[in-house]
Amino acid sequence: MRTELIINNNNLRELEIISLNEAFNSFLEYYKSKKPTTIKAYSKNLRTFGAWLKDNFIDHLPTRKDIIEFRDYLKATNHKATTINSYLNTIRQLTKWLTSEGLYNKNPYDNIDGAKLSRDFRKDALTIEQVKELLDQFKRDTPKSKRDFAIISILVIGGLRTIELERALIGDIDQEKSILYVLGKGRDEKNEYIKLPQYVLKAINDYLETRQDRENPEAPLFTSESNFTANKEIKALPKESISRIVKTALREIGLNSSRLTAHSLRHTTATLNLKNGGTLEETRELLRHSSINTTMIYAHIIEREKNQSEQRIANLIFTGKEEA
Repeated sequence: MRTELIINNNNLRELEIISLNEAFNSFLEYYKSKKPTTIKAYSKNLRTFGAWLKDNFIDHLPTRKDIIEFRDYLKATNHKATTINSYLNTIRQLTKWLTSEGLYNKNPYDNIDGAKLSRDFRKDALTIEQVKELLDQFKRDTPKSKRDFAIISILVIGGLRTIELERALIGDIDQEKSILYVLGKGRDEKNEYIKLPQYVLKAINDYLETRQDRENPEAPLFTSESNFTANKEIKALPKESISRIVKTALREIGLNSSRLTAHSLRHTTATLNLKNGGTLEETRELLRHSSINTTMIYAHIIEREKNQSEQRIANLIFTGKEEA
């Protein structure tokens, strides 16, 4: 057995030689029981990390110094904080597993800081007028337009994440109770739900009437156009496609801002609810936040919109009046 000395956290240890690809593949094999979306994200992030290591002539298991330099590279190349933290989370899981396998004396990721996230949301919410215009553009005379109308309706009414909609099955709808069970972020079971007002439930059912597999409870709730009538295995509409559908619809009504995305509809749900009598706790339950502190950010944004301090000061300076 060939061995080599590898420096890990300033400790020398004699290890069996293992290539980066072997380490990455073994890690992914170990975690293959996780959700497909998680494995997909791990694989993508490790390909990028592996390419960076190769470009920097690093062919050993990553050290603490390597990880920090990769993080700083991501920052220097203007990656978003959420993207940087996604990469770092994958590396943290990788080194944690490698440490448990005895390939590190000490986890090199310990005490490495991620990118700092803003407390405020980075996407805008729509006004009620914009939501109406967004939905009114759909004629609902084709399977696709019925599907897209239903998708946007459920996103803006129920505050769903795109990944939650991708995971939804036809059988997750309880038609009698008018609810949709949701597999939420970080959850393993569909033990949470959103209520479906009659308008939304009708939109979903109108779309399902175009589907040959509408009686199959295990079929995805939303699928691609090619699956409307095709007699083959039906795959769920991926969250990337859902995002494109929303972005295209936003552009069609002249809303082409980078701050308006599919996730903006979730912010719209919270904002409209709070502005129209919903309490913080009701909004937390609606969005399925684990902490009300996250929900409170929406309240902070609304209060900031009401704050007329700038105009009040301008009035004092330029008009001599105190009214805001």
